[in-house]
Amino acid sequence: MAISSHDWELVWRLGGRNLGYGPYATYQGMVTGYGQTVRDSLTTLRAAGATVTGSFRAYQSDGTVRGYQFSYVVRGGVIVSGYQREVLPCWPVTVLAWYGAGLVRCRPVTVPARPAGPRCRSR
Repeated sequence: MAISSHDWELVWRLGGRNLGYGPYATYQGMVTGYGQTVRDSLTTLRAAGATVTGSFRAYQSDGTVRGYQFSYVVRGGVIVSGYQREVLPCWPVTVLAWYGAGLVRCRPVTVPARPAGPRCRSR
Protein backbone atom coordinates (compact mmCIF):
# COMPACT_ATOMS: atom_id res chain seq x y z
CA MET A 1 0.00 0.00 0.00
CA ALA A 2 2.79 2.43 0.80
CA ILE A 3 4.32 1.88 -2.65
CA SER A 4 0.97 2.26 -4.41
CA SER A 5 0.35 5.54 -2.57
CA HIS A 6 3.96 6.64 -3.25
CA ASP A 7 4.56 7.22 0.46
CA TRP A 8 8.32 6.83 0.09
CA GLU A 9 9.16 7.79 3.68
CA LEU A 10 6.90 5.00 4.93
CA VAL A 11 8.35 2.51 2.42
CA TRP A 12 11.83 3.42 3.67
CA ARG A 13 10.83 3.06 7.36
CA LEU A 14 9.03 -0.26 6.79
CA GLY A 15 12.18 -1.84 5.42
CA GLY A 16 13.22 -0.20 2.18
CA ARG A 17 16.41 0.91 3.93
CA ASN A 18 17.23 -2.75 4.62
CA LEU A 19 16.62 -4.16 1.14
CA GLY A 20 18.41 -1.87 -1.27
CA TYR A 21 21.76 -2.60 -2.85
CA GLY A 22 23.94 -0.84 -5.38
CA PRO A 23 22.21 2.31 -6.64
CA TYR A 24 19.08 1.42 -4.61
CA ALA A 25 20.84 1.39 -1.21
CA THR A 26 20.00 5.04 -0.51
CA TYR A 27 16.63 6.69 0.06
CA GLN A 28 16.92 8.61 -3.23
CA GLY A 29 17.97 5.45 -5.05
CA MET A 30 14.90 3.63 -3.71
CA VAL A 31 12.61 6.48 -4.80
CA THR A 32 14.22 6.51 -8.25
CA GLY A 33 13.87 2.73 -8.53
CA TYR A 34 10.14 2.91 -7.82
CA GLY A 35 9.71 6.04 -9.95
CA GLN A 36 7.82 4.29 -12.75
CA THR A 37 5.66 2.11 -10.47
CA VAL A 38 2.01 3.16 -10.56
CA ARG A 39 0.86 0.53 -8.07
CA ASP A 40 1.64 -2.90 -6.66
CA SER A 41 -0.80 -5.78 -6.28
CA LEU A 42 -0.11 -8.61 -3.83
CA THR A 43 -0.93 -11.98 -5.41
CA THR A 44 0.21 -14.47 -2.74
CA LEU A 45 1.30 -14.13 0.89
CA ARG A 46 2.54 -16.67 3.44
CA ALA A 47 3.97 -16.19 6.91
CA ALA A 48 5.91 -18.68 9.03
CA GLY A 49 7.36 -17.15 12.16
CA ALA A 50 9.31 -14.05 11.20
CA THR A 51 9.57 -15.05 7.51
CA VAL A 52 7.05 -13.68 5.03
CA THR A 53 7.04 -14.95 1.44
CA GLY A 54 4.83 -14.25 -1.51
CA SER A 55 4.49 -12.62 -4.88
CA PHE A 56 3.20 -9.38 -6.32
CA ARG A 57 2.74 -7.52 -9.58
CA ALA A 58 4.16 -4.07 -10.16
CA TYR A 59 2.21 -1.98 -12.66
CA GLN A 60 4.46 0.53 -14.44
CA SER A 61 3.52 3.91 -15.91
CA ASP A 62 4.42 2.70 -19.42
CA GLY A 63 1.88 -0.14 -19.23
CA THR A 64 4.45 -2.82 -18.33
CA VAL A 65 3.45 -5.30 -15.64
CA ARG A 66 6.31 -6.93 -13.73
CA GLY A 67 5.93 -9.94 -11.47
CA TYR A 68 8.09 -10.58 -8.41
CA GLN A 69 8.57 -13.21 -5.73
CA PHE A 70 9.89 -12.17 -2.34
CA SER A 71 11.06 -13.49 0.98
CA TYR A 72 11.42 -11.07 3.90
CA VAL A 73 12.34 -11.41 7.55
CA VAL A 74 10.11 -9.12 9.61
CA ARG A 75 10.79 -7.98 13.18
CA GLY A 76 8.68 -5.43 15.00
CA GLY A 77 6.68 -4.74 11.84
CA VAL A 78 9.80 -3.81 9.84
CA ILE A 79 11.50 -5.80 7.08
CA VAL A 80 15.02 -6.38 8.40
CA SER A 81 16.35 -8.53 5.55
CA GLY A 82 15.23 -10.39 2.47
CA TYR A 83 15.09 -10.32 -1.28
CA GLN A 84 12.76 -9.98 -4.20
CA ARG A 85 13.35 -11.24 -7.72
CA GLU A 86 11.56 -10.60 -10.96
CA VAL A 87 9.75 -13.67 -12.26
CA LEU A 88 7.13 -12.35 -14.67
CA PRO A 89 8.17 -9.55 -16.97
CA CYS A 90 5.27 -8.66 -19.26
CA TRP A 91 5.37 -6.50 -22.34
CA PRO A 92 3.56 -3.17 -22.33
CA VAL A 93 -0.21 -3.24 -22.50
CA THR A 94 -2.53 -0.29 -22.63
CA VAL A 95 -3.32 1.39 -19.33
CA LEU A 96 -7.03 0.63 -19.67
CA ALA A 97 -6.37 -3.06 -20.27
CA TRP A 98 -4.54 -3.68 -17.02
CA TYR A 99 -5.65 -0.85 -14.79
CA GLY A 100 -9.37 -1.18 -15.46
CA ALA A 101 -9.50 -4.96 -15.30
CA GLY A 102 -7.39 -5.23 -12.16
CA LEU A 103 -6.26 -8.72 -13.09
CA VAL A 104 -3.57 -9.63 -15.58
CA ARG A 105 -2.93 -13.05 -17.02
CA CYS A 106 0.32 -13.76 -18.84
CA ARG A 107 1.01 -16.44 -21.40
CA PRO A 108 4.18 -17.11 -23.39
CA VAL A 109 4.18 -15.73 -26.93
CA THR A 110 6.83 -14.75 -29.44
CA VAL A 111 6.41 -11.42 -31.16
CA PRO A 112 8.72 -10.24 -33.97
CA ALA A 113 10.99 -7.27 -33.11
CA ARG A 114 10.69 -7.91 -29.36
CA PRO A 115 12.48 -10.37 -27.11
CA ALA A 116 10.57 -13.59 -26.40
CA GLY A 117 8.79 -13.76 -23.06
CA PRO A 118 5.37 -13.61 -21.44
CA ARG A 119 2.85 -11.18 -22.84
CA CYS A 120 0.17 -9.75 -20.60
CA ARG A 121 -3.46 -10.41 -21.28
CA SER A 122 -6.23 -8.74 -19.34
CA ARG A 123 -8.98 -10.94 -17.95
